Amino acid sequence: MKNLIYVLLIGLSFTACKGPGGDKAKVSEVQDKAEASAAANDVAVDLANSKVTWVGSKPAGSHNGIIKLSNGTLSVENGVVSAGEFEIDMTTVESTDPGMDADNNAKLTKHLRDTDFFDVALFPTAKFVITKVEDISAHASEDALQLEGASHYVTGNLTMKDIEKGVSFPAVITVEEGKVSAKAEFTIQRTDWGITYKSDQSIKDKFIHPEVKVGFDIVAN
Repeated sequence: MKNLIYVLLIGLSFTACKGPGGDKAKVSEVQDKAEASAAANDVAVDLANSKVTWVGSKPAGSHNGIIKLSNGTLSVENGVVSAGEFEIDMTTVESTDPGMDADNNAKLTKHLRDTDFFDVALFPTAKFVITKVEDISAHASEDALQLEGASHYVTGNLTMKDIEKGVSFPAVITVEEGKVSAKAEFTIQRTDWGITYKSDQSIKDKFIHPEVKVGFDIVAN
């Protein structure tokens, strides 16, 4: 019985330490942006129907929300996205957690916007710039991807709080009937971008996982 209890406690401890899950983005040095050829068509991102999503977690549970875009463009050549970038309006970062009431979502939203997290008064925008788009088959030998239907592997430079790093992740990209749709979901370490609030596991029940799941849901017409 003691052995069983010990095993269960180890299992619970391991579960509590896990982050939000998803494909882990590869972080690299900053790369040169992808340049579209003269034959490419530039299409504007549909700001009303595009967004960034996020999921943060702690041992006791998780929270989620959205961030709006302020502008963006994708370049399409021969039916394939070849370049692009979009700007993220960090002043709109918001908790939309269905497990909390409106007051608690508002409190978390305020906290995310202050200096503990994104400090939006000083850093009102973030940015993602594409440096490479590859067919997913180029990464077929890697570990099984969790993103269902992944068609491409995207590399780009992600800038938050004036810290720029290269990130690579799987994505589902379709170009058809004059519409471009790009979706991705991956995890990053927020501490890589200077967001360290309560990331020290020694604080136990007050600990917040440094891993954050980020989603890109981009539409361009």
